[in-house]
Amino acid sequence: MRSSRAFLMLVLMIAGACGAVSGPPAGDDASLASSCVEFGAASADKNVRLYLDGDATKPYSAHCSADLRTYIPLEGPNVSSYPAGGCSTLAPNATVSVMTTWQMIRFDTVMHAIDTGDHTFTTSTGGTHESSGNGSFVHDFLNIPFGSGRSCISGTAQTVATIDLTGTHFALGPSQTWAADGFSAKAEAAINPQRTKATITATGFPVGASPCAPNDDYYTVNGGTCLKLEYLP
Repeated sequence: MRSSRAFLMLVLMIAGACGAVSGPPAGDDASLASSCVEFGAASADKNVRLYLDGDATKPYSAHCSADLRTYIPLEGPNVSSYPAGGCSTLAPNATVSVMTTWQMIRFDTVMHAIDTGDHTFTTSTGGTHESSGNGSFVHDFLNIPFGSGRSCISGTAQTVATIDLTGTHFALGPSQTWAADGFSAKAEAAINPQRTKATITATGFPVGASPCAPNDDYYTVNGGTCLKLEYLP
C-alpha cells in the first residue's frame, strides 16, 4: 500500500513538471457536470465550467444562481425593446420607451434552449404603454423577453432586439425562427454567418417579434423556453 501511494505521488510530480496536468482552479470544475444542479450546492452563486451533455469536448462558462439555475454570461450587447409610436405611448412616469439589457440568460441544459422570460440578470429602463384591439388589450411594458421586441407602427420596420453570443461557445440553432404575432405582422431576424449575432426587426400594428412559436407569447409579455442553441467549438 505504501509503495503504491509513493508511486502515485511520483507520477503526479512528474506529470506536473512536464506540464501534463492542467485544468480550472479548484472548485471550478466538478467532473464534467452538465448543469448547476448536477454540479451541486458548492456552485451556488458562483461562476463555473460546465460541459454540454457531460461531453468533455464541449466546455462552456456558466453562472450558478443561489437556487442552482444555470445561466450563461454575455459579453456582447443584448437588448430587447418596444419603441413607442403608433398605438403605443410612453408608460406613466416613463421618459423613454422600454429597453431591457441582458447580462446573463437562463439556459435549459436539457432542451439546449434559453428561457427568454427569465429577467434575473437584466436591467430595464423606461416603459411603453399599449392599448390595442379596440381597448381589449391594455398593458404597460416595463421589460421585454430576450431576443424579442414589439412595434405598433404600421408599415415601418423597427429594430426591436439584438442578440450577441460572442464568447459563450454557443450559437443560434440552425432551425431557429422568429414569429410575428399581431395585425399586419412581420418579423425578421438578420443573422450573421456564425449565427452568434442577430438583429430582430418587427413591422405591424401591433406586432410582437418572438423566437417562441406563433401565439405562444402573443403579446410578447412572458417569453418562454424557446430560443434553441447549438454548441460552438
